[in-house]
Amino acid sequence: MVSTSGYPTAGTLLVGNEAIIYTGTTATTFTGLTRGAYGTTAAAISNGATINNYLLVSKSTTTTMPKVIVTGSGSLGAGVIAPSYGIDFRKQMLIANSSLMQDNNPFTPVEHSTGNGYSGLLNIIGAGGDTVAPIHIGVAQPWSDNAGNPNYYAIITQRQNDNGYWANGARGALANGDYLPGLAFAGQTGASPDGEMKIGAAILGRVDNTVTVGNLPTALVFRTTTTNSTGLTEKLRISSTGNVGIGTATPSALVHASIGVSDFRFSQGSSNLTPTMSVINTSVSGKAAGLLAGTMSSAFVYDSAGYFSIQSDTKANFTGNALGAGSEKFRIDSSGYVGIGTSTPTGILHTYSTNSSTTPIFESGGVGKLTIKSTGPDTR
Repeated sequence: MVSTSGYPTAGTLLVGNEAIIYTGTTATTFTGLTRGAYGTTAAAISNGATINNYLLVSKSTTTTMPKVIVTGSGSLGAGVIAPSYGIDFRKQMLIANSSLMQDNNPFTPVEHSTGNGYSGLLNIIGAGGDTVAPIHIGVAQPWSDNAGNPNYYAIITQRQNDNGYWANGARGALANGDYLPGLAFAGQTGASPDGEMKIGAAILGRVDNTVTVGNLPTALVFRTTTTNSTGLTEKLRISSTGNVGIGTATPSALVHASIGVSDFRFSQGSSNLTPTMSVINTSVSGKAAGLLAGTMSSAFVYDSAGYFSIQSDTKANFTGNALGAGSEKFRIDSSGYVGIGTSTPTGILHTYSTNSSTTPIFESGGVGKLTIKSTGPDTR
């Protein structure tokens, strides 16, 4: 040693990955050395090697592994001989207000899809409310950066295809359909949190197209349940292309909602120039209808395989989602015939009423004439 000045008179040194206990010092040497301490391996020390000193806080009587270590360079480690980072914990961590821990248990297991047992590597328990939160995470933006840059994140979750975690045991890219780590929302459902901490909702990422080097097409998936995590199902998705799906995992329009045979879509329409809102009955004999707005006109469009009608119904059926059995007032059939008061028009315009007072009236209120004209060979 060039000098032992600044080192404690006794303690533990870290050279590379070897821990060395010493019991004394001279001006240039450490004395009373025990090489390969705490389960490390003694190794040759080259001239110029960096020698750090440990602060050994605690050590179990049944193992040589220190519980907590602070190196001379300021690194803090738990469950590790040589901390690789400023804080290197290989154990569960707890930051808590002890008065808020039920049964003095900071690591409350949370149920998962096959049982009960999730417990966090980092557990934070604190008071919460509309003015207090257990965790505050902020990003300090350098003054020289573009204030309009959206690429600032306080939290980033990631999934790595690493050795030992996959069936083929090899590293590699993720594939279409793979999930990315997300957020789960859990709460206590019984008198004790033990065994009764259940997940009720979750938000995840999911790869929704082919992965190529440098590109990860990802959808955002929202899952909810009326029971627990075993009942979690996807309810809403935002695809990598920006389509929103409600009740469907493959939204084919900007907004696409589906349940049973009921299907609603809002899209950009033909050539992305005619915004379209459509409702579709997806059963084999189901029909479809829609509204569109173009650059020259707007239109109501109905399925050419069926007919279009106007019905009257009660407000209760509107609010009770029970439309479909109202009283028909007007119909255009698949041949283009118009029926008023009849569901079976036999001509281009067919009106019908059994009420003698409902006489059809054709009236012109202007100075012009009302003309009924036949251009066919029979002019009667």
